[in-house]
Amino acid sequence: MTSTEASQDPEVFLTQVDDALEEVVEKINEFLEASETLFNTAIKGAQAHIMGGIPGAIVGGIKGLLTGGIPGAIQGQIEGYIDGLLQEFNEGTTEIHVQWEEAEAAIRQSIGSLAGDPLMMSAISSAYRDAAEVLGNQGNEIISANKYVAARWSGDAYIAYESTADLQLKALSATLDTMLNAAQLMDDHQEALLNYWSGQLKNLVDLTVAITSEIAELGDAGNWLSGGVGPLIKAFASTIGGAATIVDTAVTHWTGLNIGKAGDWDGLQAYIPEAGLENNVWPEFTHVDRSKINGPWQKS
Repeated sequence: MTSTEASQDPEVFLTQVDDALEEVVEKINEFLEASETLFNTAIKGAQAHIMGGIPGAIVGGIKGLLTGGIPGAIQGQIEGYIDGLLQEFNEGTTEIHVQWEEAEAAIRQSIGSLAGDPLMMSAISSAYRDAAEVLGNQGNEIISANKYVAARWSGDAYIAYESTADLQLKALSATLDTMLNAAQLMDDHQEALLNYWSGQLKNLVDLTVAITSEIAELGDAGNWLSGGVGPLIKAFASTIGGAATIVDTAVTHWTGLNIGKAGDWDGLQAYIPEAGLENNVWPEFTHVDRSKINGPWQKS
């Protein structure tokens, strides 16, 4: 049986989905084969029931129906009854095939429409963290250099330098924090996607298990004499409802992405100017500071 732990590789995951769907199809075929066995048993039972209710030489004539047939109303009665059961069974199995084709299409659409690449998400997350580490190292060097400047210089030129340097360090810190937060969001998206994939694989496995359960609960041949294929269709209809669970799961996941995760990215974008990178523009020397910093520097 297919594992319910999704692969991080999207191509492998789609193969897992194909395998899970094949297992469902195998169980559907097993379901129909078991139903056909019950149907054949019911037909034989019907024949025996009819022949058992007719005394004497007529019974022998009815038995001859299976080899050469007998003329008249009795033959028509038996053939009509059996043909009715056969038609009902064929219509029932056709309905099951149609239901499954529709369900399978809905399953593939719901899963395939929410694609992604967890491996690529992980790579992007790592790249964000690597960039944040570089910025952090550069920031530490600037802080260290500023201490030396502060210890040796003073006056208007130093004040102009210090003012702009502080703004740029704040902007650097905002950029660094944003990259770390972006890395975490990528991790969250990766986890959410893998959880969604694994959940959908579990839904498919549950569907296979449910059909297996329905096979065990098909009943005996005697029920088919009175109920026909009605119980068959009803049993499969309740099981195929598992496909609706898969579609509902896709809708829930999609809603979460658009409301929750999308909002997280919007919030991250809004955080940058608040944290120090105003208007998403790197702070430069103001007109006042530029005129001062080009003036004479005074030693402390």
